[in-house]
Amino acid sequence: MVDGNSNLQSLIRRAKVFNVDLFGDLPADLLQILVEANRCKHQLSDAELALFSVYSNLPSDQLLALKGLVDPCVREARSALALQHPELFVAGGALATPERAEACWRDCENFFRVVIYAVAAARPRFSDQPSIDALNELYQLMNVPTDGLAFALSQLSAISSASFEALYGRSPVLALLQDSFDNLHELLFGGSVKS
Repeated sequence: MVDGNSNLQSLIRRAKVFNVDLFGDLPADLLQILVEANRCKHQLSDAELALFSVYSNLPSDQLLALKGLVDPCVREARSALALQHPELFVAGGALATPERAEACWRDCENFFRVVIYAVAAARPRFSDQPSIDALNELYQLMNVPTDGLAFALSQLSAISSASFEALYGRSPVLALLQDSFDNLHELLFGGSVKS
């Protein structure tokens, strides 16, 4: 049992959505911001986004707007998943218990959080296949409904892109947002986001 627990702990350590090593060439202060934000699993602050805006030459108001999209876009993706896959939410379904459903939405919020890191740094590739393979292995062990998660991630990408475009039109931030979600979806599920 101890060995199994040790293997699980090792898997959890390897299962990363955000690989800070891919950002090693950022200025030291920005790299440290990403390391700390990811360690604490929190969004970048407005001041931190302003620093990244200067570095990446992206409009700070657009970076700030991304943070405001997280909650409404996750809620909308949640509703879309419930409509498309109601079987997940009924008794015996993978998301029938409030704890399992909340874990799914936390994952979506965390995906969006690291996508914002990637957009702010103008780096749409923010993870690597070995880290994502470990995450997928963990999902399999925990019986996460990956088809539902893939659908929710696709919805999150489409909804956030449409919401952002409605505010700012086509922009480099929108392109980075779409590329970041697309890269994540490709690593996790082997294909690009289907909107």
